[in-house]
Amino acid sequence: MEPTAEPHWWDHLHCAMSQYKFVLAIENTMAESYVTEKLYYALDAGSVPIYFGAPDVESFVPPHSVIDGSKFRSMEELATYVKGVADDPVAYSEYHAWRRCGVMGYYGRNRAASLDTLPCRLCEYVSRKGGRGAE
Repeated sequence: MEPTAEPHWWDHLHCAMSQYKFVLAIENTMAESYVTEKLYYALDAGSVPIYFGAPDVESFVPPHSVIDGSKFRSMEELATYVKGVADDPVAYSEYHAWRRCGVMGYYGRNRAASLDTLPCRLCEYVSRKGGRGAE
């Protein structure tokens, strides 16, 4: 983004999310393999998502990067767990270990192919083809 360009809504969203250890990510539906930007924006911002959505979410994210809210018997149990993680630097850092080890599996492929990265991919393609005047 150019320094003089007006920020887009997603810039504000990313900035806001990056201020929090945890971000609530709730999908519109809880269907198999239905994972959207709600989850990815939280991960990209450096937060740990507290996720409600696809039951197979673990297939789409790095290992131990998301707190799956549906795995808890009650909201109280979830809140106690999140508070415990927030208060324990080691437990919290375990949710970010994947950032140090590199992006793996579906997450890397999904993020690389997402609409968020489309402008960069188009520029790379044009550059590989020799720029603006290339055939």
